[in-house]
Amino acid sequence: MRKLDRHVLLALLVMAGCVRTPLANQPSPLKIETRRFERTLPGCGDSEKREQPCFSFQVVYPEVTAAPDEEIRTRLNAQVKALLQPAGAPAGFEEEAAQLSERYSSREQHPEEEPAWFVRRTAETIHSTAAAWAVRIERTEYLGGAGANTTYDCLNLNPATGLDIQLTDLVAPGNMEKLRAAAEARFRAERKIPAGQRLSEAGFVFAGDQFTLPPRFLIGKQGLVFIYAPHEITPEAQGPTYLILPWAGIEALIDRESGVVPAAE
Repeated sequence: MRKLDRHVLLALLVMAGCVRTPLANQPSPLKIETRRFERTLPGCGDSEKREQPCFSFQVVYPEVTAAPDEEIRTRLNAQVKALLQPAGAPAGFEEEAAQLSERYSSREQHPEEEPAWFVRRTAETIHSTAAAWAVRIERTEYLGGAGANTTYDCLNLNPATGLDIQLTDLVAPGNMEKLRAAAEARFRAERKIPAGQRLSEAGFVFAGDQFTLPPRFLIGKQGLVFIYAPHEITPEAQGPTYLILPWAGIEALIDRESGVVPAAE
């Protein structure tokens, strides 16, 4: 019996040594620092009551200062900055701010009742491990017209390669429809929408009244975070709609090789 016990103990020790710690439980190899860029065009408002800039441009974003190698660091930073400037904008925040400031100053008419122009762009780290660096981007700007506009984007980047992680990279083959179904069930449960009720009857707009996942998602600590942009499925005034799928409910649908699902602590 003692001999058997020793064999069992040895087997358990070997098995324990073979179990790999998921990447999601390992610290990120990246060193990240927050950067801020600001430019203003002064001269508007009542100088006696409250001076304000005619135009302000502000960008706050994370910058990778250390990575497994310089090529990966450059690739990671380039992907973040690419979503902080619109297509067609001059390369670099300094150049874009100068162009917009000139555009404001060169207008033929300056309605006194028009609000000051502004650009606010923020990228923030939501979660960072050896498996993924998740970054949420919010852009709000007013450049004349009816009102300010806000848009959102998400980035999930592989710290080991610097490449973008797509949802199809995470979900095991054949499980995408199961993930969608699990997401719809949670979406309905959180909003108390019965399974047989149309989503449109509850005030949500989906093409063909069929639930779909948004293109924006983040790999979070607790699970996958999906973000519907303002006006995507609800009126714009309600802002973005968030849907979190906890790992416990979708772990079986995720490719284990992705390493994004943390082991229970």
